[in-house]
Amino acid sequence: MKNLLLAMSAFFLLAAPSLAQNLAPNSYNSLFETPDILRAEYTEIKHIPSLTKPLRSEGVFVYMKDKGLLWDMNAPFNMQTLITPKGLNQWVDGKTQPQSKAAQKALHPILENISDIFAGNMTTLAYHFDITENSNENEWALTLIPTSDHIKPYLQDIKVRGARYIHDVTITYGKDKYTVVTYSNPQIGIAHITDKEREFFE
Repeated sequence: MKNLLLAMSAFFLLAAPSLAQNLAPNSYNSLFETPDILRAEYTEIKHIPSLTKPLRSEGVFVYMKDKGLLWDMNAPFNMQTLITPKGLNQWVDGKTQPQSKAAQKALHPILENISDIFAGNMTTLAYHFDITENSNENEWALTLIPTSDHIKPYLQDIKVRGARYIHDVTITYGKDKYTVVTYSNPQIGIAHITDKEREFFE
C-alpha cells in the first residue's frame, strides 16, 4: 500500500460552534463543498517505527470529479500514483509499476473510500466508518474510525482538519505508524490543470 494513502482529502467550509459528537451522515452535507476539479501542492511525512527518521515526499495533487485522483510526486524521486474507477496505476521515472491482483483486491475498499470522501458521499462512508466531528470557530475536524472488516486490518483511523479547504490529513495504520499529509496553494478549475496532468485521466 506504499503511497496509496498519500492523502485523503475533502473540502470543508468553516464549521460553526464547538462540538464533538457522532452525527447522521446527511448532516455533514452542510459542512463541506466538493469542487469538481482541484489542484494543490502536498507534503507527506510518513512515520514508520523501524526508521529513525520519517520519510518525506512532496509534489502536486489533482482531483477530477468522476475521473480520479493523481499524486505527482517530484521529491525524493519522480513517481505518479493515479486512482480511477478502473483501479490503481503507478509510474516511477516514467516506467509502469506492476500491480498484483492480490494487492488490487486488498486495496479496493480503500480506493473506494478515497473517492467517496472527495465526492462527499458521507452516507456511503457511514457504512464503513464511525464519523465524529470535533470543531471550533476557527477550524473543523473529522475523525473516521473503520467499522468494516475489509478496512480494519489496514487502517486504525483517519483525521481530517481544515477551514474552508483542507489543511492536513493524518492516517494512522497502527501503533507509531502513521502518515501526515499537508496541502497548500489550492487552485480550483480546469484552467489550473496542466496538459501533462490531464493526459493521465484520458
